[in-house]
Amino acid sequence: MAQSKEIKEILAKLQTIQQQINKLDDKVETLNTADIIEKLENISTTIETTAIKAVEDKERQRSLVLIGLKESTAVRPTERAKADEEEVLRVLDALDVQTLPLAVYRMGNPAKAGPNGRLIKVILPSTSFQRICLAQWKRKRIEMRSMEKWTKLLIRPSLTPEQLRFSSASKKYN
Repeated sequence: MAQSKEIKEILAKLQTIQQQINKLDDKVETLNTADIIEKLENISTTIETTAIKAVEDKERQRSLVLIGLKESTAVRPTERAKADEEEVLRVLDALDVQTLPLAVYRMGNPAKAGPNGRLIKVILPSTSFQRICLAQWKRKRIEMRSMEKWTKLLIRPSLTPEQLRFSSASKKYN
């Protein structure tokens, strides 16, 4: 009898231990799941950020910024956009670059535009067209600036805000 009582006590203790093990398993599983979910979310965010940056870099590498082209005074916004596009095409013709831009648009707030207008962003089909435009601009800028409407024209590659800050800082010290 004493043995069966001891056996029952041992079995009860074993059952309690088993329940505690099950609870610990559940906690470990929950902890691991939370850690895994957090790590997956971090990886997802990193991938998304990297993909966005890659797309922006690719677009920037094939884009130009035109500075100093006066804005159209047309009443309708689409007419002003069309005038910008036509002026960009004239600039490309003057540079002897045979391509059509994928997009042309003014950057910034129209209300804050200076006397020479807002910057114009020109997205070209490939990086090679951007390089050709910049090389041609280097050769032809004096000739092109002799035209009255382009006296303040400047063409540069599209840059990140960090690149712009670095560029302006290096110009101050040179």
